Amino acid sequence: MIFRKVHSIDILVWWVKINSKLIIQNAKYSGNKLIFTVSNKWNITQNITITGIVSNIFGYSQEFNTESINIPAESNISISSNEINLPQYKWLFSINSNIAYHPQFNFDITNHNIPTQYTIPGTVSIYKLLILRNWYYIIALSIILVLITIIITKQIKKL
Repeated sequence: MIFRKVHSIDILVWWVKINSKLIIQNAKYSGNKLIFTVSNKWNITQNITITGIVSNIFGYSQEFNTESINIPAESNISISSNEINLPQYKWLFSINSNIAYHPQFNFDITNHNIPTQYTIPGTVSIYKLLILRNWYYIIALSIILVLITIIITKQIKKL
């Protein structure tokens, strides 16, 4: 009788240095949600959650967050936030966001010699500017500027 006995082992081979970078490449506003394009420059899958505050110079401020999502290594993904209501006048908004990340391994890493900087959760703070244009206000402002210019030039001609 021949018995075959199999033992499986999980091995992580470290011939490449782990590059630790999560980047928000783009932030846009669509359908009452902020949509972020996040790039995972790590060579490890990351589970991320984005939280933050949208504010402007006129005193508007609102918090937002996203659902937890896995981003595969060396890839980009679009994530949408919960619904937010930006003011009707639109304009320039600053987005202060924090990306909370946790590395995801496909095997058990309880007995490992991986450096802790690659296995523990962390956060990355990112600041972005978002410009939203309201064409009605831009056209109205242009008309007002043209009228003021015409009035000033007529006043100068009278002198």
